[in-house]
Amino acid sequence: MRVFQEWILTPWRLAIHEPTRTAVVADMHLGYDLARRQAGEAVPNIDWDGYLAPLHAAVSTHDIESLVIAGDLFEKAFDPELWRHLRKRLSGMGFSIVAIVPGNHDRGLCEQKKLPIYPDGFMLAKWTILHGHGASQADKTVLGHWHPCVLRRGRKTPCYLVGPRRLVLPAYSHDAAGVNIWRHPEWRGMRCCAIVDGVVIDAGFVPGKSAGTHATNKKSRPWEGRLQRS
Repeated sequence: MRVFQEWILTPWRLAIHEPTRTAVVADMHLGYDLARRQAGEAVPNIDWDGYLAPLHAAVSTHDIESLVIAGDLFEKAFDPELWRHLRKRLSGMGFSIVAIVPGNHDRGLCEQKKLPIYPDGFMLAKWTILHGHGASQADKTVLGHWHPCVLRRGRKTPCYLVGPRRLVLPAYSHDAAGVNIWRHPEWRGMRCCAIVDGVVIDAGFVPGKSAGTHATNKKSRPWEGRLQRS
């Protein structure tokens, strides 16, 4: 699905800025498995092939050269071993990581001087790529952090949120709990583009009214019928 005439919203939980051939992904949360094991849970090690399959599908389908990571690359803190594995595998796919914007989980990331770290956001054309956990005065932004989703058949379905000058990405990690946008007033009046059965569909506007955005009936749930794909 294309928005703003330059962004492609993909079913792989990442957006592609077509003019610059750049993919933007947020909330990868590397090390989630390790954090759970440290908490005493019996979970397996990361399956790199499965974890990176969405990125592989994206680069196989679209003409992508660069990757920007919009925060929360790691679950708890910078891990040099995980970083080496990620960089090696992405390089093998043809990706070049041009920017990493630190998120609230990325402790110690800003201290890595050899990495392309942009703590104040990364400019991609006229868009500012941020994580989204702090305030910003940027004009046109792409954010992560919120893990937006809607409920479909009682289960959380990841979605993108599109406003007049703002794009919110779903979490790349399947382990990242989603925030139901129906319950969050921040997203009222923004368009919900949900990932359903491997396709991004326009599910309509989030009910309510936000300044400068489309107004809707607060009692309506425009996506309920649209999400019921077979």
